[in-house]
Amino acid sequence: MKKLRDWLGADKGTAAPAPPSVRTVDPARLLYSLATIATDDYPLEPMAGPPGEADLVFHEDDWRQIEFLAHDRRDEIARKLTSLKAFEARNRVAGGYREIFERELDARPVLAGPAAMLGCMFGAAAGPGPVLFHGGGEVAGRVADAFSLPLAGKVWLYGMHDLSVLGAAMPPGADNEVLARAFMTLSKSHGLILVDWRAQMLLLKVADEGNLEVWRP
Repeated sequence: MKKLRDWLGADKGTAAPAPPSVRTVDPARLLYSLATIATDDYPLEPMAGPPGEADLVFHEDDWRQIEFLAHDRRDEIARKLTSLKAFEARNRVAGGYREIFERELDARPVLAGPAAMLGCMFGAAAGPGPVLFHGGGEVAGRVADAFSLPLAGKVWLYGMHDLSVLGAAMPPGADNEVLARAFMTLSKSHGLILVDWRAQMLLLKVADEGNLEVWRP
């Protein structure tokens, strides 16, 4: 994975661009670029330097946009997705959303056991928590008490060490089939479900014939 400055297209060797012109915009006309974000607080550690090539780096709005949850939360998540669909229909306009759906979910362990067992399951070495950035590409910090786990095909798992969060990151070019196989593994071994909030899709289980059982509002 490239360092953050490469991701954002910066080039030390080029001259600084001319400052943009300034104009006044009515705040009421500003739109959100996505329909929903997670609102849970996560601790951040300051960083002494830029992210390294081995770091998982993504925008803070992508936190928990794809996440694994315990099966007993199926009905709760289905209700949230139904509410999100209705909210999106009310607030979507050309170019974005008038309001944003703030998801509030109680923190509960997704899995029983240490986070290290995920590395054993997937044959990968866990690294430090993901690095998050926000507007303008400014690094917010590294999520504390967290881990990241690289899989094949540019897919990552990440979460808190107490496994109250277990998410999936899909950077550009990531292989959806790798994520599907990870879901199949965690569904069969621990009965987990997988929700993609942006796609408003819930993967419930692996059917006997090997197909994925999907629910949408």
